Amino acid sequence: MGRPIGGVAALIAGATAVGLLLSGCSSSTGMVIGVPNVVPPATPTPGTLFNAISQAVENEISQVNAAGDPAGESATVVAELNALNNIRSLYHAQALEALLATANKQITKRVAYVNALIADVAADKYLSGIDVSGRSLTQSVISLLNGVNTQLEALASKIVSDQLADQLRTDVLSIGPSSRIYGVYEPMTHLVIAAGDELDELNTLAGQESQLQAQVATGQGTDANYSSEAAALRDLSSSIAAGRAVLGTDISEVLRMTPSNYPANKTTVTAVRSAVIQLRSPQGEIGKATADSSKILELIAQR
Repeated sequence: MGRPIGGVAALIAGATAVGLLLSGCSSSTGMVIGVPNVVPPATPTPGTLFNAISQAVENEISQVNAAGDPAGESATVVAELNALNNIRSLYHAQALEALLATANKQITKRVAYVNALIADVAADKYLSGIDVSGRSLTQSVISLLNGVNTQLEALASKIVSDQLADQLRTDVLSIGPSSRIYGVYEPMTHLVIAAGDELDELNTLAGQESQLQAQVATGQGTDANYSSEAAALRDLSSSIAAGRAVLGTDISEVLRMTPSNYPANKTTVTAVRSAVIQLRSPQGEIGKATADSSKILELIAQR
């Protein structure tokens, strides 16, 4: 992925279960892929909440910016697959052994990356309680990623059952294009986490809005700043609603990305990344809502 992941080594060890499928054509052992338990998140202190969310969003965006094949992998994979495209190279490389070894390496590597993405989603404390289209965002993404691993498991099983070198060659060549871990699911996951974190921030602002509404109401008829407070409160409400609408649409767009739409869906990644960043700017809905909340508190303090 775009950044080092502390748990990747352990996840790669777990992902070698795929090797049991590919280590020999006589193997019948299946790959078992579990869903990490989602640990209840710790409640952040109010004074540091927005700073912490801001840092979390920036971390996810930086990983979207760096998404793509890990350093050194592209050249290696391209060289291997280009060799497979040359029928003479196939024979020179002892067809079956070379193809099975390549399949083992590439599928195991991808399962490890998918498991790392699942761990990232499960570990993000701001996603807890975030629902999109009536479903937990955390569970939606984990379910989608587990589906990718299921697809890789099925491909591994097919490779084991292939009887001819040409069949193996075709299936090995399909590993990357059929899964697109680095081009689709890696940026998808980080964008969804970033957008979900921002939804959590908007939910916190909505909670503040309810409290501020009660405080502003007490000044009606007596507070010289009441009109300004009420106007800022309306702006706050509008910004929260607009921000939620943007993020809901963006998340839906990203989750609809598929390997078959690659590379056209790069435009979706670029657009959603820009939207997530823009929401945090002073002119963005989160930036404006935060400013409105601060303004109301300042006006109330002048009573």
